[in-house]
Amino acid sequence: METKTSIAVRKYKEGNFSGSLALFKSFNIGISKQEKIVLEIAHEIESGKRSFYLQIGVNVSEITDKANRIIKKYVESYDLKKD
Repeated sequence: METKTSIAVRKYKEGNFSGSLALFKSFNIGISKQEKIVLEIAHEIESGKRSFYLQIGVNVSEITDKANRIIKKYVESYDLKKD
């Protein structure tokens, strides 16, 4: 049986950034409060609220890049634990 973590990691490795964000944004373990906020905002941006965040002055590219780095770091540490 696949865990939520393994599904999120698999989706990220398959290039499904939006799908992996949907799962990673709800993680509590291994992700700081600040990182969780970035993941939640990035998920909203990817889910169609990009124009809202642009209107309020959020750099959506920066948030998306940060979210990608957070997930990449998590996936790398997850892979180390699996070995």
